[in-house]
Amino acid sequence: MEESWALSDRITQVPGKMGGKACIRGMLVTVSMIVRQISTGRTIDEILGDYPYLEREDVIAALDYAPHIRCRVSPVDVVAGNSQSPPSLHFIA
Repeated sequence: MEESWALSDRITQVPGKMGGKACIRGMLVTVSMIVRQISTGRTIDEILGDYPYLEREDVIAALDYAPHIRCRVSPVDVVAGNSQSPPSLHFIA
């Protein structure tokens, strides 16, 4: 039987579900997906419009959890020195 973890009342993690990544309330929506969208300039209201089953508190919880996500900057963006666009973030958790 798989063991799940509640990292908060809104952030859960279940081995084998979504690759073991932290998810919003056990749904197939990962914290990294929400954080990635915010990092590209999307607003909370835009995200809620695309995902009507999410609540504002879910997005806020994902942002609160964000410091726990391991991420890396794409080496291609660093080498290219493209100051016109932000580097690509690849979220692991």
